[in-house]
Amino acid sequence: MLEVLVAMLVLGVGMLGMMGLQSESIRYNHNAALRARAAMMASDMMDRIRLNEEHATTTSSYSTAVGTNTGDCTASWPAACEGSGANCSPAQLATWDVAQWKHQLSCQLPGGDGGISFTDEPAGRVYTITVQLQEMDTADNPSGAPMTTTLRSML
Repeated sequence: MLEVLVAMLVLGVGMLGMMGLQSESIRYNHNAALRARAAMMASDMMDRIRLNEEHATTTSSYSTAVGTNTGDCTASWPAACEGSGANCSPAQLATWDVAQWKHQLSCQLPGGDGGISFTDEPAGRVYTITVQLQEMDTADNPSGAPMTTTLRSML
């Protein structure tokens, strides 16, 4: 009879350990999905900059700072550059790209925000795109501190 109680105790402790591992696994997988989405969104913004390359290499229209996002997922962005019949200037397109990107960051990432900066180098203009988001608490990040993904590319 004592052996059965000890076996039940060992089994119970093992099951609790498995539940803890499963819980941490879910958190880590969720954070990995958020990081992948952040990287994809940084790459999307770089593609937008490349599509408006002539304007992006001669002006600072694409520059924006982290912390300037309103966080309002219900707000809309200017519709002047939307759709196949859109008629907007390169400057309007840059403003639209940044506004839409910031809006998407707010809607698709918890605490999502982003920044774009550039440096002019002899070989060309180098853009740095930063995406910031709030991760779930994990053993590695117990405070749930913001995570940052950075993409650098030369035009």
